[in-house]
Amino acid sequence: MRRLVPVALALTIAFSASTAAQETPTAEKWTNVEWYGVSTWYFSDSDEALTLWTEHFLPVATEVFPEMTCLWSMTGEASMTCYGMMSDGPADMEWRMDPDGVKFMEAFTAQEGEAVEELFERWGNAVSRFTYNVALKHKGGM
Repeated sequence: MRRLVPVALALTIAFSASTAAQETPTAEKWTNVEWYGVSTWYFSDSDEALTLWTEHFLPVATEVFPEMTCLWSMTGEASMTCYGMMSDGPADMEWRMDPDGVKFMEAFTAQEGEAVEELFERWGNAVSRFTYNVALKHKGGM
């Protein structure tokens, strides 16, 4: 019995390898999906971050990114996650500074004037870490 297990395992691996070698994968793009950018900020000073967000950043963000949704965590680690659809899917990541980011900076500068640099510095001091992920939403089928 002790010798039977290694032999069975070896036969299974050999059969799997030969079957896999016969099936060549084909290239396939995603269909019926929406792509999203998901940004999460974690805060070392959530009170300061909440004040900055609601008083300074949110008004411009809702103007420039009307379809974006931001969720402020009420339990667990102090954080905020924002997600919005990537209109061109992963190709949106080809931009060093995307057109919507430029629009945001122009609108933010128009709103805040010379305080922009100080506000970003305060925001940076309130943030302990940041993550960005690309996600997809299946809309039926593959």
